[in-house]
Amino acid sequence: VERLRAISADLGRRADEAEQAIRALAAQHGVPDLNVRSNPALGALLFDTLALHEKAGRKKPRRTTTGAGYATDEETLQELASYDPLPQLILTYRTLSKLKSTYVDPLPACVNPKTGRVHTTFPPTGAATGRLSSSDPNLQNIPVRTEEGRAIRRAFVPAEGWRFLSADY
Repeated sequence: VERLRAISADLGRRADEAEQAIRALAAQHGVPDLNVRSNPALGALLFDTLALHEKAGRKKPRRTTTGAGYATDEETLQELASYDPLPQLILTYRTLSKLKSTYVDPLPACVNPKTGRVHTTFPPTGAATGRLSSSDPNLQNIPVRTEEGRAIRRAFVPAEGWRFLSADY
């Protein structure tokens, strides 16, 4: 739990730094009060103000699936990141915020007070493929490819004399 609290503080600090950098860049482009959590506001900045779609060789910016606004999904931001630092900062902010709110902050509440451990459930019918799935909490979705995800996974330690076993087919 202490390790998760330390990770949460680090992720929170880094997300705040990314948010401040996004706001500073937005202010340089005449958008002083940007709501970083607002996809319409981000879309307006990226496409109406910065016209990054033109730098990417598009006549029009990509729209959401409903057509109601500009697309600011991960794929779009990855594509635009080579033309301006703002899309990469948005991706960084979203990644850090999601790890903190989805995994790191909720996990301490899942610790069993009697054992001091997280006990997930492996429902036998949880996956259509017949594979094991994990729920309450779902521990299979904790990222493994990023350093942040590996840090979260290091918070899970087997009891003394025990080992973790990983298997797949």
